[in-house]
Amino acid sequence: MTERLGLHAVIEDLYWRVQFARHSGVESHEIAGTTAHFTVTNPTECKRVSELMGEMPIIEDMLTELVADDVVYDVGANIGTYTCFLAQRLPPEQVVAFEPHPSNSGALRRNLEYNGLEATVREQALAAKTGTTDLAVASEASGEGAHALATGEESKTITVPVETGDRLIEDRAPVPTILKIDVEGAEQQVLEGFTDTLSRPSCRCCYVELHPDRLRSFGDSVAAVEATLESYGFELKALKNRERESFVKAAKRQ
Repeated sequence: MTERLGLHAVIEDLYWRVQFARHSGVESHEIAGTTAHFTVTNPTECKRVSELMGEMPIIEDMLTELVADDVVYDVGANIGTYTCFLAQRLPPEQVVAFEPHPSNSGALRRNLEYNGLEATVREQALAAKTGTTDLAVASEASGEGAHALATGEESKTITVPVETGDRLIEDRAPVPTILKIDVEGAEQQVLEGFTDTLSRPSCRCCYVELHPDRLRSFGDSVAAVEATLESYGFELKALKNRERESFVKAAKRQ
């Protein structure tokens, strides 16, 4: 089984190298009447933006959900596949993108600039603590989506600043009404840093990608994440399953 998975990875890597070699350098998508453009500078970015990793239905739902005074936190923004759509609907101070990996945050800024957009970009992780933390690095390529808070078993890490969402808000960051969380298994840790925020009636919606295998490596589970959201008055709706991951939409009960 391990050899089969390894062969699959090699074939997939070769496929995206070929696709990148054929690519024009920019990928454009229109969702819910909003068009965003993404620069493509390597095979990993090519893979991420070609079909937006199958997440167009989530982006569409989020864009449909937006109202003019929303403040959206894009936690785990990567190269901006959500941020570049959100920033066309909301002012810069109402879109806050969190991306701790330097290559990804650099590509995020590049994509915003290419679209003629602005957003608040914070090169830090969110979790249940403040200070610094180790980020496990899957590769140096921008567009890589497997970076995650380290569990102590990884061979390659970098040190990044980490903060709780509540502490940022105490320091006068805007209060989010919508959270999008894609953090490769640290979903529960991020939510634990937002306890005050999640209690606010104004925090009305969360989009969370659930990673069952990675959650277990942190001692957490899908059930624990869902129970946490429900404890703050959210009703859950499954939006999309992708192999081992799934997206859940949590909307505050009216």
